[in-house]
Amino acid sequence: MSEPRKHHYIPQFYLKNWCGEDGRLICYKRIRSEVMCEPVAPISTGFQKDLYTLAHLPKNLRQAIEKDVTADVDHRASVALQKMIATKSTDTLTKEDRLGWAQFIVSLPIRNPDAVADIKETSTKAGLEKAYEQAKQEFPDWAQGETFGAEFEESVREDPFTRFLSDNYGLMVISELMLNPDYHDIILKMFWWVMDFSSAGISLITCDRPYMIFRSIGHPRGLIYLPIGPRLGFFASPDPMKRRQLLNQNIALVTKEMNRWEAKLAAQYVYAADRHHTPLIMKYLRAA
Repeated sequence: MSEPRKHHYIPQFYLKNWCGEDGRLICYKRIRSEVMCEPVAPISTGFQKDLYTLAHLPKNLRQAIEKDVTADVDHRASVALQKMIATKSTDTLTKEDRLGWAQFIVSLPIRNPDAVADIKETSTKAGLEKAYEQAKQEFPDWAQGETFGAEFEESVREDPFTRFLSDNYGLMVISELMLNPDYHDIILKMFWWVMDFSSAGISLITCDRPYMIFRSIGHPRGLIYLPIGPRLGFFASPDPMKRRQLLNQNIALVTKEMNRWEAKLAAQYVYAADRHHTPLIMKYLRAA
């Protein structure tokens, strides 16, 4: 059995909700000044090869994060998502469903290629700098030379275990963040609801960075939004009045505002169930 090397940072189970009868959804992307629009299957988009692959391990262990962490998060989130879509509500979610969905929400901002690269670079640099400063304190005479920094880094890289930790530490941090109960608890303590946008006359879009938060995660009036289909949106907030405030707004205007934010958040791709969003996406989608 081949190891999974196409790592979907936008899971297929999520994108399938925008698919038509042919199993494809509409994918928008900008190439220079032109916006391209084409139907794609969820398996063919929102992934990067070897995104979570661990280095310096046997082949059968390199995909441990993809197989044991993100796959588990996505499986449990897919169960919760299907319940929300079927009932247009969060009321039928079990405690386990809510935890799975909270983990998925937490994972979205940190599992994409930009975030993975940033976390890997930052964590590796911080680890090396800490070790470097410690070495200077323990070996002050040796550390006086001009070439100490380069020699130290080379010696670190020559040690197999240190090299393994250095090259994989960022991915370990990402796994830890995905499964950190402190982050889940923040979301689990919020009020959750699903909003039906069917009467808006406009379908909801999503993108390759779909997680959206108004204000901050810890703000008492903060608001999390994630489209979960062309007609349904998931919301969470510490403020129980947010739901009523949204329901009292013009549904078409709320839809347009949510779509505007999704188009602006996209890094490369915007996804939709139809081709009616070209003017909006041309205005807000940045160039790849």
